[in-house]
Amino acid sequence: MRKDGSTLWVRETVRLVEDDCGALVMLLACEDITERKRTEEALRESESRFRIMADTAPTLIWMAGLDKLCTYFNQVWLDYTGRTMEQELGNGWTDGVHQEDIDRCRKTYVEAFERREPFQMEYRLRKADGQYGWVFDKGVPRHFPSGEFAGYIGTCIDVTERKWAEAALQASDAFTRAVLNSLSAHVCVLDKEGGIVTTNDAWKEFARKHADGTFIFGEVGDNYFDYCRRTIAGTLIGQAILKGIEDVLMGSELSCVSEYACHSPEEERWFLMRVTPLKDAKGVVISHTDISRRVRMGLELEQQAVLLGEKQKELESLAGKLIEAQEAERKRIARELHDDFNQRLAALSVELESMERTPIALPELIMRQLAAIRIQAGTLCDDLHDLAYRLHPSLLEHVGLEIAARDHVAEFAKRTGLSVRFTGREVPKTLSPEVATNLFRVLQESLQNVSKHAQATDVTVRLSGSSKGVGLSVRDNGQGFDLEDKIAGAKGLGLVSMQERTRGLGGFLRIHSLPRSGTKICAWIPQLQEDA
Repeated sequence: MRKDGSTLWVRETVRLVEDDCGALVMLLACEDITERKRTEEALRESESRFRIMADTAPTLIWMAGLDKLCTYFNQVWLDYTGRTMEQELGNGWTDGVHQEDIDRCRKTYVEAFERREPFQMEYRLRKADGQYGWVFDKGVPRHFPSGEFAGYIGTCIDVTERKWAEAALQASDAFTRAVLNSLSAHVCVLDKEGGIVTTNDAWKEFARKHADGTFIFGEVGDNYFDYCRRTIAGTLIGQAILKGIEDVLMGSELSCVSEYACHSPEEERWFLMRVTPLKDAKGVVISHTDISRRVRMGLELEQQAVLLGEKQKELESLAGKLIEAQEAERKRIARELHDDFNQRLAALSVELESMERTPIALPELIMRQLAAIRIQAGTLCDDLHDLAYRLHPSLLEHVGLEIAARDHVAEFAKRTGLSVRFTGREVPKTLSPEVATNLFRVLQESLQNVSKHAQATDVTVRLSGSSKGVGLSVRDNGQGFDLEDKIAGAKGLGLVSMQERTRGLGGFLRIHSLPRSGTKICAWIPQLQEDA
């Protein structure tokens, strides 16, 4: 205690030493340590204030010494982790770090210590409830008043919500990117000035393929309007499209849809462009969909409609001709029955009536009259049979196509006196009634045309078959005709009916003819599935 009543701190040291006579003497030394004690009290007070501030701060605080071991954790840290100070001191705090982050965390911590540099890192730290939260840890080196390195002090803040938000944003961006890239349309996003912000893969691929300038779309960072103005300069449709994009971008229009052609010397292409605004008028989304296939299909449909109309007219004409032919055939049959068969039957009736009126006739005269009547009746029967055969060849149903065709050729040669040769090769024994009947009708019509128009002296008929179908050819050495003129002019019913018969069964008819060079008609019909 000083005279003035103030307190003095002293450090007293006592030693026993020998004097010159060898006697023990006690030496007492006092050192004034008042300033040091004041400094220590100030330091303790400072540390107390630091701990109070650290424990009340809304962040996790730690301290480490020169040996890299942690010497202090504030109460917020302990509350966050649910552990005691003893458990966390040293390297105990690393027990709460997520296993996937521990190696990276230690490496960052040790390297910063060795370089005496500040560091920052993010890692997952186990909370009191057992769940992991993301923390952002920032450490800085601390020093003694003398300037010597004393260790590190660090603060951590919980960034779990931010990490979740970042993950959600990344997932949203990835989802948006995946959706954009899944679209076949070429899509880009423009900012308010018309700059290209992002594009999908289809847009990039199209821009890469047409980098020569044929179709210019632009890339990220380019101004889309500049490309448009260069590409569509002088075209009304292009100017209308550009104005539509600007109107949507300025908000005067809700959307814009346009179809346009964009042709090159190598190909013709059409696109459908859609422009829709982004939220808060921050830009627009533009998509170009290649509709070339749809447009080409539309053009083809228009052409097919025209052809269908022409075919409809041909069918109407054919239907009229068929009706006319039916009436003509009926008139012919009626005329033959009336003018020929009726008269011949009347003649037979007169002959029989004459025999009845003759009172007495010599047997020889009666025999001659009966013989003449018999001959007339036989001829009449043959003619009636021929007429019925021409209307419906029943022989087809009983003996097949080859024998019926051979019989018809023989009858035709006998009736017309023409030289007709018939050959048959590998003709199936069983054919569907449709195939056999239609080929037989083609044969009938071809031979009838020969007798009426060809003026031929020699005719060859060939009938051949295979596993795929049956073919027929009729060739003559007549006067022939100009096939192109025949097709260009009004077709006769005979050629039309033959073509329709073969076409209706999936086959074809070919006609080869030149003036004064004869005519050859070839027909082929595939066998039906059940016949094959």
